[in-house]
Amino acid sequence: MRLLNDGKIDALRRNANSEKMVLKNSGFYEIDKEREGEHIDQAMVKSVLDIYMEIGENSTKYYAKDFEESMIKATAMFYSHKALNWIESESYENYMLKVVQHELLNVHAGILAEKKHLQVHEAAA
Repeated sequence: MRLLNDGKIDALRRNANSEKMVLKNSGFYEIDKEREGEHIDQAMVKSVLDIYMEIGENSTKYYAKDFEESMIKATAMFYSHKALNWIESESYENYMLKVVQHELLNVHAGILAEKKHLQVHEAAA
């Protein structure tokens, strides 16, 4: 006996997809704030990532497919807009200075923070 008809199944899928979008956007919002130098709710970002791990039953399958792919695209858009704004508003010298500062302060610091997060996550597992 079938308990749900196709319409109800579709509605459940849409609801689940909507909730995943809210989850993903919450993580992106906090990450964008951090990129702008603001303090973020790191516990919330960790919770978003933990939920993806739970969905994948401790596999990165859903994280990689749903979150990471979108994050890479969002990251490219974020920095493309930032670079365009700098090009339009800064002199050549100031633009180059901002690029170097950004590279040192954000990119390398981000890589180190990510490395630390992965090590903490591995140690907890």
